[in-house]
Amino acid sequence: MNYPVVIVGAGPTGTLCSIHLSLKGIEHLLLEASSFPRDKACADILTSKAIREIQAVGQGVWGKVTELPSFRPIWGTKLSIEDQDFLDIPYRSLTPGGLEPSCVSVKRMELDALLWNQAIELKECKAFENHRVTSYSRDGQGFSIRSQGEEVKSRCLVLAHGCQGSLGPASKEDRSSDRHTAIGIRAYYRDIKINDADQCELYLKRETMPGGLYIAPLGDGSFNVNMVIRKDAYMRKKINLTDLIKDFSASNPILRERFQSAQLCSKVIGHPLSLGTMDRIRYENGVFLAGDAGGLIDLISANGIPQALLSGRLAADAMESILISQIPEDEAGSNYTNELHVKTSSDLKLGRSLSPFMSYDWFNVVLLSSLRRIQNSDTTNFLQDVLYSEDPWKLIRKKANPFARNNV
Repeated sequence: MNYPVVIVGAGPTGTLCSIHLSLKGIEHLLLEASSFPRDKACADILTSKAIREIQAVGQGVWGKVTELPSFRPIWGTKLSIEDQDFLDIPYRSLTPGGLEPSCVSVKRMELDALLWNQAIELKECKAFENHRVTSYSRDGQGFSIRSQGEEVKSRCLVLAHGCQGSLGPASKEDRSSDRHTAIGIRAYYRDIKINDADQCELYLKRETMPGGLYIAPLGDGSFNVNMVIRKDAYMRKKINLTDLIKDFSASNPILRERFQSAQLCSKVIGHPLSLGTMDRIRYENGVFLAGDAGGLIDLISANGIPQALLSGRLAADAMESILISQIPEDEAGSNYTNELHVKTSSDLKLGRSLSPFMSYDWFNVVLLSSLRRIQNSDTTNFLQDVLYSEDPWKLIRKKANPFARNNV
């Protein structure tokens, strides 16, 4: 078999790349190692940039997302620091003065299956589930790709197979520092005592920094309960990942009340996360890495879906430039890498700036103490500005500088 493009991995990154390729009229092969519906340890949250990326493909896809059983608009987060009362951070509308939420919750099992079905409906896409790619090699002007004992030829290759994949140039990176990797733990519960069903709750404490416990209400009546902790922190503090959620909730008086009648209704599963806190390889020798394979997860929010969806679209643009505009591969790869860096810098900049300091307990104590002092509505508005800013680090530096004019 011979295809202009092969996409390895059919998560949101791979399927959006596939849809964009189909809309450009480019035939391609989409290979997924598992089968749908499949689970993924995730917070099940889509923020404004992710929503816009899905809306941008058209085809009525976003309307179908809003009809999924677990879909729920989210209008804010309640932040509790070191077992203290909440700080409310309201979310803005996606449209100025409107009522369209800029944040929603939806289970990844449902979202991924929907995007897969949407991708394979388009005639330019040939797709196979349960096809794990075991190896690939350069073959003249293209690639020879091995999957399920079969060989496929391709002019272009996009790897969107997640951070655990051993394929591709990213597997050669020096990842000796565990501060560039995190571990996400997720479970579903019912009957958690939360009054505001349109708000998430985030709990932070020094022992698990950088990281915390996050509760997201879902439209089907369940709750996503997840924790993200950086790998260096859990190794240094010898944290038991199996009991992480249970131990955290038992030690917090607010959470003890929340979970008093809660019922676990799923397995507790985990997944490694490649943080966007270092310069990572995202193109090499004709291979394009997108999504988690390219290490695009924000340390501060642990959110990687907006960057993943963006990388899928940009990878499709790169395929178009190679196949239709006849741009050399390395030029297209350089353009892809540069544009992805520019468009994700605002999402990753704060995490990259703070990452070196978060290895030290003293810094996390100072950070949490500063957050605890936030009381008034003006500062709450400032946090909202940071949340939606294209350069949040600039706003924070300005706020922290008492000599700056027109301090935010």
